Amino acid sequence: MPHQKYVMGKHGLCIVLEILSLCVILKDSRGQVHEVRYIDLGPVSDTEAATGAVASTPALRPQWDGLTQSARQKALDKLERVNMILTGYRSGLPELTRDDEPWPPFVAGHNRTQLASLMATELTYEHHASREFRLRVERGEIQGRPVSRSTVLDWIRKWETDGLWGLVDKKAARGKQGFDQLDDRFKEAAKVEIAPFDGDISAVSHEELIRRIELRLLRAGHDDVVVSERAKSAYVSWLMSGRGKTPRAQRQRAISEASGTTHAPVMRPGQVVAIDVTRADVRVYCDGFGIVQSVEIITAIDVSTRVVLALRVIPMSADALDAGLLLYDVMRPFSQLVEGSTVHDWRWAGLPRHVEFNVQELGTSDRKPLLPPGPGLQGEYPIPGLKPVAVRCDHGTIFLSEYFFDLLERFGIDLLPSRGSKPTDNSFIERWHETLQAPLQGCPGYKGRNTTERGRRVDTASGKPEKGLLTAAQLQTRLRRWVALEYHNTPHEGLELGKPEGVNLTPLEAFDVYLEMTGRLDVPQHPNLLYQFLPIKWGVIGPSGVEFRNMTYDAEALKEYRHAYVGQFRGQDRAAPFFYDPHDVSCVWFADPVTGAVHRIPWRGEALLEAPMTEAVLKNVQKRIRDREGPKALRRKDARKQIRDALGDLAQEDPRRMGAASLRVDASQVAHAEAQQAAEGGADNTLIEWMSGVEEDTPMPPTVFNPRLDPWPDLSRGGED
Repeated sequence: MPHQKYVMGKHGLCIVLEILSLCVILKDSRGQVHEVRYIDLGPVSDTEAATGAVASTPALRPQWDGLTQSARQKALDKLERVNMILTGYRSGLPELTRDDEPWPPFVAGHNRTQLASLMATELTYEHHASREFRLRVERGEIQGRPVSRSTVLDWIRKWETDGLWGLVDKKAARGKQGFDQLDDRFKEAAKVEIAPFDGDISAVSHEELIRRIELRLLRAGHDDVVVSERAKSAYVSWLMSGRGKTPRAQRQRAISEASGTTHAPVMRPGQVVAIDVTRADVRVYCDGFGIVQSVEIITAIDVSTRVVLALRVIPMSADALDAGLLLYDVMRPFSQLVEGSTVHDWRWAGLPRHVEFNVQELGTSDRKPLLPPGPGLQGEYPIPGLKPVAVRCDHGTIFLSEYFFDLLERFGIDLLPSRGSKPTDNSFIERWHETLQAPLQGCPGYKGRNTTERGRRVDTASGKPEKGLLTAAQLQTRLRRWVALEYHNTPHEGLELGKPEGVNLTPLEAFDVYLEMTGRLDVPQHPNLLYQFLPIKWGVIGPSGVEFRNMTYDAEALKEYRHAYVGQFRGQDRAAPFFYDPHDVSCVWFADPVTGAVHRIPWRGEALLEAPMTEAVLKNVQKRIRDREGPKALRRKDARKQIRDALGDLAQEDPRRMGAASLRVDASQVAHAEAQQAAEGGADNTLIEWMSGVEEDTPMPPTVFNPRLDPWPDLSRGGED
């Protein structure tokens, strides 16, 4: 048959029996006949072409294509020996008979085992005739007998099971093929099986994943997919490493990927709010303890308009509650009051009953701001209050804490953490930290960005207030004033969307423009918003008050609830909920379920306090008492006196810690005083009935204050949303 064609298949050469319009009919060395479509036939390399093959079948690819020329040739050499044992012909096909074929021992009628033994002897003679082989034996690199009978029989078994691929030296193939050489059907099935592992389902072994993949392939009718066990395991391992090995890692990866890889159009105030903390390159003075302190600045910026929604100066270093209270500042409206030459600190602006949205043409001088100030710099400057749609932050522990997660979930705010090692994901806030250098460099006690910029005399005031160092509160007021009067009214080159050519918008102009397009301004309608950001502790109110951490809190407001019945506040016991501020544990806060008023419940030893007391300080103090007098010391003695004395000792030994606590306590007291003042001004602060099942140390849900009204009114339409 001079014009007979041959194709390289899974088990070696196949003879072309018939050529049809869409496929060819092939017969392999085992005598099996099967058809292959033309579009599935692939090219052959020089190695296969030397055997007479003109094409290859899909069953042979893609593993075979990924091998080196040497690995292919060695596999074909083994195939020749297997074919000679099973058929007497090197090709396995009588149509390709050579002069010395069929192999004489095969014709003599020896069984398979005898033929394998004769083949092993022949191969040994061939190797010994090779000078290179003899030299390797003499050097001790290999043994004198290269092939045994069991090895030849193993070749036959592997060929019958896996075809030509079973004869490939796996060591030679290792590392020589990439995943692009794997069968696409296996890869698609693997991706489908692994896709559900997003952190919500439990992890399984790689062996179980491979079993599921193979089962999916069989159900789809793909029983001809050939992938080595090593390649299966490597590919599955690679896919799982991209998703995360454990459910926790998968959830974290999903959160990180939520940040996206492309820029998203942010066109609404509050759509994305960027939050971050930076070191304040200014030393401040603590007048309570007579020390110089380092502080940090935590800021929230509206990405669409670059408006600074909130700014706080906090002691080093920030905790989760600092991040939560910054979000509280974002969600309540503020104003900056200018009277004569005095610029007051940011204050609660109340609940505006009317907001002007008449924005003139950009670039004109008669533009009206949200709350127009008086002539010149006199009047009130607004700091908008709104509820963010999403918060962008880095992977700091304060932003990934359970408290912050719970807070965002309760208010329906998405978390968009930056990807690891991708500071450009939060470039707006990073650039803001550079902008902050302008007001900081004008402050006394400025120490430079790093040691290379630092002079020999940083604290020229030597900690003496009369020499000019600012306190933390003064620094915060100074920065907020600069934000309201300068930054918000300075053209910003980064605000590009919709501006006329050659005109740069100011942040407040951009805020007005975007607000007119969206027609919405979110502001809270109650002053008790602060308490939604505080953890809750449950305690039984007794004749002497309620006790937390060996500290008894009591006030007249608890009188009606000293003998509460089971189920009055929650179903399982007599405990009542109290708002707990970790930044000031000298009191707790109780919301009367009847009147809706929020009452301050002081510690019974508050009058003895001569030092600030945060939760961190209290833990340190109580540990000192237990270490000194035993674990039951606070129970058998007067806890109030012991805590007071230990606080005094700590203030003497660690004034820096107490200075940081003083900043937190002062900020906490200011926030509570503002909320109480706003409540006394007539704002609605009615609370709903307490809900059972609220876990300890969790903020109240955002609907706690008035279930009959949506707490986020649309003022642009003049009604409730």
